[in-house]
Amino acid sequence: MHSRVETTLIRFNDRASDSSLVERIWRSHSEQAGVFHSIASCHWGMVVTRLKGGVSLTVRGPETKATMADCPAEGEWFGVLFKLGTFTALVVLFLLFDAVTKVIQVKPVMEACQKMNISPPMAVGIGILLLVCTALYVTPKTAILGAILLTGYLGGAAATHVIARSGAFPTAFAISFGVLAWAGLVLREPRLVRWILLRE
Repeated sequence: MHSRVETTLIRFNDRASDSSLVERIWRSHSEQAGVFHSIASCHWGMVVTRLKGGVSLTVRGPETKATMADCPAEGEWFGVLFKLGTFTALVVLFLLFDAVTKVIQVKPVMEACQKMNISPPMAVGIGILLLVCTALYVTPKTAILGAILLTGYLGGAAATHVIARSGAFPTAFAISFGVLAWAGLVLREPRLVRWILLRE
């Protein structure tokens, strides 16, 4: 189902998605600057913004109340609204981002690695390993193997932060993503709970 809304500020088009993870896809364009109400939503989504020759990516939601938002002139937006419970996509996006920044040797990432005595070639290898683990995780037939490998990877990351005395937050962050990876897998395959806990 397609819908189209036009106001004095924004032209808005959206449609339902055939994906099991995506609720709706939308696109909008502003012709003049102004302020509008951003409605509350129990979903989360990603928005790509193109404005004044620049492109940015924003993750939004869920939101508990409507807010006022600025609308710049001549802006373009493309958004994806995910279905409830699909936080797995957010975990995968973060893992891919982490892996790619290591593989292409982004300067701040390399500096952070050097503080933990991880050389640039080793960081690239770690990034490639994470890409492989993530690819296995998002592939249905190898999702369990991918989750097991990601558990080892993130456990190693947590141990590295403990040894480097990076603080509690980086350690907890790595552990929490391991938990989220398994939670997302259980939501996709509820039978795993019985198989792991009850050996059925």
